[in-house]
Amino acid sequence: MYLMRVGERAAMKSYALVFLLMNFLLVNFTIHAGDGQIDILPNGAETFTISKRGSYILTDDVTMTADVDCIKITANEVTLDLNGHTIMGMAGSTNSLGINGVNAGKVTIRNGRIVGFGRYGILLNILGNVENVTVTSCGGKGISISTYGHVISCTAYHNKLFGIEAGYNSIVERCVSNSNGGGGESAGIFVGDNSVVKDCVASNNRSDTTDQDINVYGIQAGNGCTIINNTCNNNTNNTTFNGGSVYGIGAKSSCTIKDNTCTMNSASNQGTNAYGIKALDSCVITGNSCSENSSSGASGDCIGIWIDGQCLVADNTCALNKATGSDTDAYGIYAFGADNIIRGNNCSKNEAKLTAAGIYVGGSSCRIDNNLCTHNSGATINYAILLKSGIQGCYIVRNITNGNSSGGINLKSGEHYCGANVHYGPSPFLEFSNAEFGDYGMKNVSY
Repeated sequence: MYLMRVGERAAMKSYALVFLLMNFLLVNFTIHAGDGQIDILPNGAETFTISKRGSYILTDDVTMTADVDCIKITANEVTLDLNGHTIMGMAGSTNSLGINGVNAGKVTIRNGRIVGFGRYGILLNILGNVENVTVTSCGGKGISISTYGHVISCTAYHNKLFGIEAGYNSIVERCVSNSNGGGGESAGIFVGDNSVVKDCVASNNRSDTTDQDINVYGIQAGNGCTIINNTCNNNTNNTTFNGGSVYGIGAKSSCTIKDNTCTMNSASNQGTNAYGIKALDSCVITGNSCSENSSSGASGDCIGIWIDGQCLVADNTCALNKATGSDTDAYGIYAFGADNIIRGNNCSKNEAKLTAAGIYVGGSSCRIDNNLCTHNSGATINYAILLKSGIQGCYIVRNITNGNSSGGINLKSGEHYCGANVHYGPSPFLEFSNAEFGDYGMKNVSY
């Protein structure tokens, strides 16, 4: 039998240790190489350009000493990890961008902070992604991406125009976009057609300019968008000339707007309106809170939900909206167009200096079903449900009206069906201009 000597055993142990050490180094080198990140650190005096695809990581904070873009990305398929660091624009800059990827596609920016650039914080092209980035105090827009983009878990505040902007077919989720605006038309979040905004906060955005016809939005959306579970409160329009409006949510056609809170949005000057939600035709608007919005200028109206035609508006709360200026109107729901279904809403305690109503119906062939419309207060005219003169074929059933001093339901002229409604109070239940039209009062109850 061969017996290993002491020296040989020591040598074998040494070989084993060397093997383990080499294996350890090889494994760690492989992990680093697989990660493939390239360290970068702009000097602040000139633009740092990324011209090759790959994964990059910022190694320290950057403070710009010149009014130029900090980082310019010209290659497709670039990922830039800010690694928790801050990119700071030069004080007083007017023409610079924090990260400029407008000439590249499929760029991802994540994990950092961008502050104080003259124009945009981040500007990306198609298939851009921004994740876990805070952008603040930029002279234009905070985060702006083109089509098919994704903005997730980002914060934008104190930017001069829009906080977050995304082109069509994009997703914005779990973001906060507050206190943007002041330099013109502004929005907390803007998305193009067929986009999604969900689980976001877009509040305290504003405009204070002297320009005319300026609008302010918590969320502004194009056609075919889905807007779910967002908070859009305390957005304000303080423009000093006529025109323009403030919107908790402003959307175009064929949108789904569900479970949002749009309260305490306000407009303060002449002819400037306030809306909790305003949407065009063929929208579905359900489960939203659109209360305590206000307008205070002369001829500035206040409306909880405004719709065009062919919409479903169900199970919303549209109460305590108030227009306090002279010659103003306030409505819980204002249905401008025809063929709407308005069902199961609470439209109470809306107040104006001229006309107030829980629900105003401006188009024919609408169904007004099972709504609560109480204690709406207008100095001249106030009804639970008010129809425009001359429209036809509305179906008004199972509504509860109370405490509207002008009356419960005013059908004006037109041929309508009105049945199974319940009215409380001394004011007249039904009013209409021509008793020969329609089947009025069938199975209605008045106390």
